[in-house]
Amino acid sequence: MAQTDFLTGRVTQFDRRIGLGEITDGEGRVWPFHCAMLTDGSRMIELGTAVQFRPQFHVIRDEAFEISSL
Repeated sequence: MAQTDFLTGRVTQFDRRIGLGEITDGEGRVWPFHCAMLTDGSRMIELGTAVQFRPQFHVIRDEAFEISSL
């Protein structure tokens, strides 16, 4: 997978208090994310929201970046 490839999935966890969540893609892989990666600037997203995102390695693991609702 190239760094520019986007994936789709659904938000399966999100803690509004700390701004951390997870997206599960269609293959069952789980991608952690921080609310600052939401492209709409809201820092809030509902569970079950269908999203598009760019996977990227960050510090010690792969995470979801450039997250936008579908």
